[in-house]
Amino acid sequence: MTSRKSESVRARSINAHLERFIEDGYTVIPQVFSVDETGRVLTANERIVAKVRARPDAYTTRYTACEEGLIDTWGVNRILEPALYEPDLASRAAAIGRLSWRDAEIRVT
Repeated sequence: MTSRKSESVRARSINAHLERFIEDGYTVIPQVFSVDETGRVLTANERIVAKVRARPDAYTTRYTACEEGLIDTWGVNRILEPALYEPDLASRAAAIGRLSWRDAEIRVT
């Protein structure tokens, strides 16, 4: 059973990550994935990128640019539909959905 003190520490940690995400647009949560899981997800992402680049007109993609001519991010819609489906990526997405943020409180002003 989890003590109230450890739940309070966990809630503060989650709040810190949420605040960092709001301020910086990202946060780093150490050891969420094992080295093996990270490798499988990266490989799955590479396969998705290759599929989209092979048939760019078949998919809806989006880009953002921080500076003229420099692409900052790249995204593709519907990655869990059959044409782009990658089981390793889907299983990690499902696992992330099971992470509990129920103790987090954050106020955006």
